[in-house]
Amino acid sequence: MTGSPCLPQSRPIGWLETFAQPYTATLPAGGQEPLISKVVEILRPALCDAAGRWTAHHVRLRFSAVKPG
Repeated sequence: MTGSPCLPQSRPIGWLETFAQPYTATLPAGGQEPLISKVVEILRPALCDAAGRWTAHHVRLRFSAVKPG
């Protein structure tokens, strides 16, 4: 396996709407908005800056694997 260094990155988020759907889809009608609101409330201190910009920090791993033989 070969690899390159980990690449720390910051990206504006829209991921809550993108990735929460499989979990919120199982909630009863009217249950999605309260859950999303609570998640936003919890994440705001860590992921929202003074200008109101949301950012999710992540590390992108890049590698390749080669099957022997």
